[in-house]
Amino acid sequence: MDMNADHARRGVHEIEAPGAILRDQAAYVGMAEMLRQGQVLVSRNVLSAELTRRITHYLAGIGRSSLPNWRPIEPGCPNFHRLNWNDERAYVHAAFHQFSFFPWNQDVFGLFGMLDDVFRLRNRLCGAGETAFLSGDPSEGAVARFSAQFYPRGGGHMAGHIDPAGEYQLVVPTLVMSAHGEDFTDGGLWVELPDGLRLQVDPLVGPGDVIWFHPQRPHGVQAVDPEATLDWTAFRGRWSAILAVNGLPGNAARAGVEIGG
Repeated sequence: MDMNADHARRGVHEIEAPGAILRDQAAYVGMAEMLRQGQVLVSRNVLSAELTRRITHYLAGIGRSSLPNWRPIEPGCPNFHRLNWNDERAYVHAAFHQFSFFPWNQDVFGLFGMLDDVFRLRNRLCGAGETAFLSGDPSEGAVARFSAQFYPRGGGHMAGHIDPAGEYQLVVPTLVMSAHGEDFTDGGLWVELPDGLRLQVDPLVGPGDVIWFHPQRPHGVQAVDPEATLDWTAFRGRWSAILAVNGLPGNAARAGVEIGG
């Protein structure tokens, strides 16, 4: 069976690498139209599966060895991690552990350099300059953020929702960092397609792939292996990373609000 055709019938459409789309106007126009129509797209092997494993192991080490601590997103804030769990202030009810990185800070992997084409394509699709928000210059009013999200076995989840879409938040790429059937079995990302069907995305993608869909498509993360025992420190479950742009103080509406998936 033609796997590309099978994926398309099931709602996931494979597209070229982000860098190739940036250089091909026809491919870019086609991608933008599919997103407008509410389709779910995937760029294969943007990072290697081995590299995504190294990143998640590194983040798990940080999560085990330091206390979670929320920080406001403001110019010069440090990279940080926090638990989003039974937080009454949250826009969407969820249970996940979040690790946030900003381009004005150092990180051992050089995440923004490795994912530069993804951020550039994201910016262009959202109507911004390709290099916008990547320098960490606060005068731009917004900043790129690598937001890794860990959903533990035993009930990590995110309720179904539609993300607010600001001037520069019309698509949010999601980096796949776990293998369905290996790291977790039940649950994971779902997106409601225009025909009303709820597409289970994780069985159709793998570590290192990047998923693209319009943030105003209903979506969420179904409870991950809900029958397992919840253990936040084991770091067994589902990992992903949102490649987003967030408004700085006074400009939040301009860039939208990154939620997750």
